[in-house]
Amino acid sequence: MQLPSFYALTLWIHILAACLWVGGLWFFVLALLPALRREVSITERMHLIKVVGHRFRVVGWISLFTLLLSGSVILWFRGIEWAHLFSSSFWHGTFGKVLALKLFMYVLVVAFSGLHDFVLGPQATTALRSQPDSTNAQRLRRWTGLVGRANGLLSLLIIFLAIMLVRGWSW
Repeated sequence: MQLPSFYALTLWIHILAACLWVGGLWFFVLALLPALRREVSITERMHLIKVVGHRFRVVGWISLFTLLLSGSVILWFRGIEWAHLFSSSFWHGTFGKVLALKLFMYVLVVAFSGLHDFVLGPQATTALRSQPDSTNAQRLRRWTGLVGRANGLLSLLIIFLAIMLVRGWSW
């Protein structure tokens, strides 16, 4: 039996990191949060969201870093070198345009994740603990949810763009 190539291993790691990231986001949105809203008190809900959220934050940021690193290696394996990235002709081709959009969405996901994990989430938690019925607490909770859902949708679009890249599709 032949061992998988370094390229295959890198691709597998990239796909695994994407599965962990996207699967975790959608698990929160579709399973955990709706179940907690119906089944537990506000105090228990806040505690569980905090505990699970902090654990997923570690997994999520490791996944995002792994995606960047493995994606860079995959581009290198596909023959994309640093010089290509500084060439306007590369970015005007179909592959370059799709890659540019994918990278732009990745940057948005990282920015939204930082906003969610380190700004809105902690502010919402503090506000919900001190004054759960205040308009500020409700506003922060809504914004935290919207940013999380936007990240989920952007992540699905990134997967679509990744498929476009490997299949050679264009629009």
